[in-house]
Amino acid sequence: MKTITLCIGNSDDKLTQKEWATFIKEIENLLGCGTNDNVQFSGFSSPDAPWQNACYVFGLEEIEIDYFKDRMRIILRSYDQDSAAIAIGDVEFVKSEDPTKAEAKRKEYVAHLRVAAKRLSEEGMACNCDLDKWQPEPTTGHSHVCRIHKAAVTKCSSLR
Repeated sequence: MKTITLCIGNSDDKLTQKEWATFIKEIENLLGCGTNDNVQFSGFSSPDAPWQNACYVFGLEEIEIDYFKDRMRIILRSYDQDSAAIAIGDVEFVKSEDPTKAEAKRKEYVAHLRVAAKRLSEEGMACNCDLDKWQPEPTTGHSHVCRIHKAAVTKCSSLR
């Protein structure tokens, strides 16, 4: 199952309000809005916005994606719309974690960052912290714009 985000709009005002409403109904019929639990989200631009936009998030089996795109092309053409934006992706669940374990992992990561920053400095990497503008990060002791901080974060990114 793929997660699809579909964004459509009428910022060029090609469609009248009535045509926009009919266009939306056709899109929602294609998505099966109200008839199945396929659509997880739908949202629209504010009613007082100078443009009209809609966004839908829904799931499709990979085998259905080309058919969906073909149907979208037909609907877009029939409403004189140039394009619609879709993003096709995989869902990744971020699971909650025991706070004690999460804190232990965070402390371990910070310890690795400190060691990495110290080592980089000892190996001759020059600090370019701009402490007049930026505060040092508690994790490395260097500001987030500093090359040592950035290199330490990059070096330890696999630990996250």
